Amino acid sequence: MSYEYILERNSFLVDETPPLRLSQVRRGARVTLRASCVDSSNMTFESWADYRTTSNTTIDPARQRALAGTYKGTDPFGLCWSMTSVPERAFARDLRPISTRIRAEIDGEQIGALDCERLRVRADVRARDVRCGGLIATFFVSEGSTPRGAVVVLGGSEGGIGLAEELAALLASHDFAALAVAYFGVKGLPGRLVRIPVEYVESAAEWLLNQPETAGLGIGVLGVSRGGELALLLATSFPKIRAVVGFAASSVVWPGFTQGLDCYSAWTREGKDVAFAVPRTMPLSSRASGPLVSRPWFFSTAQDQNARECAMIPMELIHGAVLLVSGGDDQVWPSQFLAELAMQRLNHSGNAQTARHLHLTYQHAGHGVGRAPGLPAAPTVVVDQSGISYSLGGSKVGNARSAQHSWPQVISFFAQHLAASSMAVESQRGYR
Repeated sequence: MSYEYILERNSFLVDETPPLRLSQVRRGARVTLRASCVDSSNMTFESWADYRTTSNTTIDPARQRALAGTYKGTDPFGLCWSMTSVPERAFARDLRPISTRIRAEIDGEQIGALDCERLRVRADVRARDVRCGGLIATFFVSEGSTPRGAVVVLGGSEGGIGLAEELAALLASHDFAALAVAYFGVKGLPGRLVRIPVEYVESAAEWLLNQPETAGLGIGVLGVSRGGELALLLATSFPKIRAVVGFAASSVVWPGFTQGLDCYSAWTREGKDVAFAVPRTMPLSSRASGPLVSRPWFFSTAQDQNARECAMIPMELIHGAVLLVSGGDDQVWPSQFLAELAMQRLNHSGNAQTARHLHLTYQHAGHGVGRAPGLPAAPTVVVDQSGISYSLGGSKVGNARSAQHSWPQVISFFAQHLAASSMAVESQRGYR
């Protein structure tokens, strides 16, 4: 029997559904699809899924249920996010295409293999290093289209610029001009997340607005975890921000990461520490075995109105729209609760435009909630340089499904609020 095993395109963005189809399969056959790739650290990642044909003789993973494998159920990105290495590692951050091979078996016999490239950045997007006035960043913009907005992108407590570049490159692939900004953990910047000037990211936003490619565009900011906290702070002091997106962000300011007994804020304004709340110490007995769970430290403080009040970010000062994405099982800090606090403050601020704000929460996601779909899901436990393991919470499938649902909404959110027509309406209403 002749099988038709095709990829409609052999090159597509990681956040696009793989256009894979196997047809002309006899009814009742067991079909296995296996995917594999190698990351930039030379680790092999693999996934597989079993399907069975019924009255339909075509297998389409975007529409059919996987009965067994590294994932189950109907999931268009299942073969991509469920890829796992042995031993299990996080997929390396790199902007190079992910060369992927997908093999097909029918009743245990291999019948074909297809190769494709899943792109982290579109071919017409250009990256430019930015090194001026102390700013360390990477600017991404498409040469083939007019940007529909400009976005500052901030990574989290991992430091460096890798995560910010990964997200900025993908935003640029959706026709936004995007600036990935490093704010600690690279040469020329503080080595630790402590006392980072908010003015530094304000200067990054000004730089982005002053580029020829972004003239007349609305500006937004996207941040992850501690970068989400910084994004909200930036929006309170930079009124040109039209849209804010935070993944697992905090509406409460927390201390920086320091050594010893000294406790400083993570952020400063005009050389002074931004007021912060101090997480309560977890009893030693609760971390006797297994990965460390830091959520209770933050949650007990965040629940105490007196303890958090001075450290709450003044959300009412944000002129733009706010979209927060949280994980209900976040074990680093209670991102769902912190997002709810943010929304309460926005709704009670007297801002007539509260309908613009949105909180997306996913009960089975952890601290790795949201972000871009299509990449191998990150482990739910991480180990730091000192060998301490931390629980991020959630599950791989929970994180992956949250990305599939939230990422398109992030793209639409920026497109809506950074569009020229939206800016004109906001200006008429007094959002200057």
